[in-house]
Amino acid sequence: PGRRKPQRESSGTGFLISWDEDAHQPIRIITNAHVVRNASTVRARASFGPHVVSCHVEWLSLPLDLALLRITEGDWSDFCKGWSFDLAAADGAASPVAMSEDGTNNTATDALNNGNGSSSSNNHVTKLLTLSTGLPKLDENVTCVGFPQGGTQISVTRGVVSRIDVDSQYVLRIQIDAAINPGNSGGPVFDEQGQVVGIASSHLRGAGNIGYIIPS
Repeated sequence: PGRRKPQRESSGTGFLISWDEDAHQPIRIITNAHVVRNASTVRARASFGPHVVSCHVEWLSLPLDLALLRITEGDWSDFCKGWSFDLAAADGAASPVAMSEDGTNNTATDALNNGNGSSSSNNHVTKLLTLSTGLPKLDENVTCVGFPQGGTQISVTRGVVSRIDVDSQYVLRIQIDAAINPGNSGGPVFDEQGQVVGIASSHLRGAGNIGYIIPS
């Protein structure tokens, strides 16, 4: 008889994007594919509220290492309790989210955080961020936002763009020297203008401060 791998829980980060194709639920969560690819269930929780909701993977690409999550129909109203979205400028916009990941047949948990890392319990309005339409320049300053090693408070690390290249799958990747640790996966990376320039993806094991992001 086969042996089942023991369940384990790990953490990651993601962020919200506006989704005009779904008028009823105009928000999706974007994260790395490796965060949710083997998760048996995915749940989300606002960091400033007690409501835990279920999500399902709507789209996933392993070569791109990207996944799109949709909050289940019955839990959408619970997810929005205590805060709302500013969709007035939703064209190509994003809003930061933090989430937990499950690496192998486990349960993944998302935690949502607002744009400046603070929390609120009284009808907080989340402002949408702007996605950058271009690549950052070499030596440009970037800022990574996420929840490394899980945790309940947002973490911010800063560095510069070291290299722009393609990986073994011929997918464009940007190398930065800001720390990207387990738990940062899927988090937004900002340029000097505060636009989302990429998504934190991985780090080079055994090397100090060599991280890779997926351009937005």
